[in-house]
Amino acid sequence: MKRVEAILFDVNHTLVGIEDELRTQDYAVTVMYSELKKIDPHLQSYDVFRRAYDEAWQSGKRASFDTYREVRYEDIVATALESIGIRLPLGELESLLQLYMEPLYSAAYLIPGIAELLAELRQRVKLGAITNYKYANGMTGILRRVSLDALLSVVAISSAVGWKKPDARIYEKALAELGVAPTECVLVGNELEKDLWQGKKLGMTTVWFTPNEHELHDAEFAQVLRERMADDVMGCDYTAQSVANLRSTLLSLTR
Repeated sequence: MKRVEAILFDVNHTLVGIEDELRTQDYAVTVMYSELKKIDPHLQSYDVFRRAYDEAWQSGKRASFDTYREVRYEDIVATALESIGIRLPLGELESLLQLYMEPLYSAAYLIPGIAELLAELRQRVKLGAITNYKYANGMTGILRRVSLDALLSVVAISSAVGWKKPDARIYEKALAELGVAPTECVLVGNELEKDLWQGKKLGMTTVWFTPNEHELHDAEFAQVLRERMADDVMGCDYTAQSVANLRSTLLSLTR
């Protein structure tokens, strides 16, 4: 392995958590509906809206499983609205999506110890993030709210890049922006299939970070990937079950 010049981190459940995540996401959808009701007082019931939203979400999510081409949240919501007869100008759609994000912004928090770790590592190497998130402006907002934007030199967001992990192109985009070769970069993530498998194939040193309180992930996508990767040897170079473990591993790799 060449000298480590950079570290790339997954974001969700690796750097950032969302308090009561599933309930917060549900509440965010009700906020969206309440705003739409102001725009159109004759809007159909919440149940009708929610069915349209869930159908568009599931369809968009599954569409990305085969090709890893990311589906943007803007398009998912626009599809849901069009199915119930609503079309919003782009500016109004963006305002609606930002209202949806407000509960998520409020519930977002840094995993304890992560800010201090990144500040320490930043004195040694370049730091970046690589994340699957369907709404790029929303992820940018989350990183800003938890003050991670100042610590990360590069952030590759799937909905901005166009490709989601584990497609090689999103990793290559992040590496190019960092200006390092795969063998000069450490990759940290909480999911073997989505986060680490492709990075290891590209030649990156991989660290599987599994703090017990942050296990939530897309189980359906993980199963799809496991079946697809069945003939590959899936593994990682290091494991860390706490921020303290992660710190000692990353400091030893960057000394």
